[in-house]
Amino acid sequence: MNESDAKAAFRAMGIPRPSRSLIDAWLRAEELKEQWAQIEEPVKAETAPATPATMEASVPQAASTSPALRGKSLLEPILRERGDLPQPLKRRKPGRPRIVASWFPAVAKTMADGTTLRTALAINGLSLCANEMRALYRNRTLQALYQEARRRYLIENWGRARGPSLRSVLGRRL
Repeated sequence: MNESDAKAAFRAMGIPRPSRSLIDAWLRAEELKEQWAQIEEPVKAETAPATPATMEASVPQAASTSPALRGKSLLEPILRERGDLPQPLKRRKPGRPRIVASWFPAVAKTMADGTTLRTALAINGLSLCANEMRALYRNRTLQALYQEARRRYLIENWGRARGPSLRSVLGRRL
């Protein structure tokens, strides 16, 4: 089996331009099928005579199209037995890990007075492309830091520390 055989097989499956990794995986799977067939031939010859029913069961394509085996890997038990597959990992917690850059707090503090993200990044000596800035606007960690910094800024500069507003004073008197 070579690369042109793999490409022809993928064209037959309806994949016009397979990737390099897909071709490599197909070649490796074909190699394993050949090795498996070479291992099973002497074992079958010793155990039982070949009948049409046993010959159909030994063909991997017939087994993979049966409803019971559809979606299951035929190579997984073999590779796991040989020790080529890693053991399944423990169940992972759902969601992605949080992304927290070291400069997030500084940028959030700079943005607290209403400065735009682009300006805050420039003030902190950072330059990002448009896609990265769009992703930053959606980043929940930066959003949380910014909202907290904005809340503190508003409390410090416009809160009770400055005294009551003119409207509240007049409202009490009238």
